[in-house]
Amino acid sequence: LDVPILKGRGFDLRDRNADRQVIVINQLLAERAFPHGDAIGKQIQIPGRYAEKWFTVVGIVPTLKIYSLSEPVERGTIYLPYSQVPIQGLPTLGIVIKTSVSPSSLSAALRDAVRTVDPAVALYNVEPIHGRMLETLNKRQATLNLVAVFGGIALALAFIGVFGVMSYAVGQRTVECGVRLALGALPGNLMWLIIKDGLKLLAAGLIAGLLLAVIAGFVLAAQLFDVAPYDPVVLVGTAAVLAAVALVAVWLPARCAAKLDPATAMMEQ
Repeated sequence: LDVPILKGRGFDLRDRNADRQVIVINQLLAERAFPHGDAIGKQIQIPGRYAEKWFTVVGIVPTLKIYSLSEPVERGTIYLPYSQVPIQGLPTLGIVIKTSVSPSSLSAALRDAVRTVDPAVALYNVEPIHGRMLETLNKRQATLNLVAVFGGIALALAFIGVFGVMSYAVGQRTVECGVRLALGALPGNLMWLIIKDGLKLLAAGLIAGLLLAVIAGFVLAAQLFDVAPYDPVVLVGTAAVLAAVALVAVWLPARCAAKLDPATAMMEQ
């Protein structure tokens, strides 16, 4: 599984039928069992079927999610060498095979290989690890899909709302634009004045929105797996899209205002 060794070593030929029982533990168990010292070389007992034996810790690996990808790891994990652990009496035995071909094409070959060892052994649940991983997330998939739909609707409403508000704010300044043009203001300067005021509103809205997004991240963090709630790409990308919509909403009315006839604009008062 390419699990890295953080400290110590993994299993090797030295552990084949060795007198000393060895064990590899995850980082969570190492921190709990030996909070004030190095776990390498220490001995540990395993509750249950191996309670009468003492195992020497030879390696520490990262804390992995084994049973569910959506739940936090609360228990320590132990790894025992196959050569030292009798498997007689175990109800099930899982085998992981790394292959460069399609996993679905190996089912028949795996059954034939198991049958040559023991015809009485049943082989079942042959599936890619990716599929097994997705099974642990199925319970939340519907919720995540619903969140994605509402997120898309919210983004569309944000587009409409930003465009409408900014256009209305510029439209309210029609008379002001007419007066400025009548007094000799250049159309280009008038456009920049309107856009600059719109940019101030845009900056205030983006700052407030990013702060609310960070706060909402605390609520969504428990629903996410391997996705940071404060992904800078998502935050910056969303802010950039909304900023572009706001700029268009300001630029279009500002362009129209710069082409106004001063007399007509002031008559609207």
